[in-house]
Amino acid sequence: METNAFEELIRQFGARVGLPEMKLDEAGLCRVVLDETVNLDFELSSDGQMLYVYSALPPIDQMETELMKALLAADYALHRSCNCRFAFDENANEFLLLETISGNGMDLETFDQILQHFARTATAWHTNCRRREFGPPKATDSEGGPSGEMHLPFV
Repeated sequence: METNAFEELIRQFGARVGLPEMKLDEAGLCRVVLDETVNLDFELSSDGQMLYVYSALPPIDQMETELMKALLAADYALHRSCNCRFAFDENANEFLLLETISGNGMDLETFDQILQHFARTATAWHTNCRRREFGPPKATDSEGGPSGEMHLPFV
């Protein structure tokens, strides 16, 4: 079987962050966990041209109007969601923060920057949801994402 460019990027990224075993499984899926609380899931599209990176936000006991308004407003104004999108997975009954990475010509540095930005954004939104603070992350880096360094390697 021919290796997809995203599979190779994930393998190289895993080696870079201290997870040499990081790879997509036979279904095209992979999960890493940050600080034992934030899952980052990777899913290769069926045609291998897109990589979806998503993080299920903390569960909500009951539908909260303020949360729905905040997620939809952030999704509408992409700068408030740090250029990620929000989605709802009906099967899992979860709100997701989603990043779609397209193309197969990306180098490791660009891939690393995208994943670091997404990880910071996901961590900030997880914190906001747990605290029931439904505005966008307050501190941002030069690219519009939450500021701060990642705790690497992913664990």
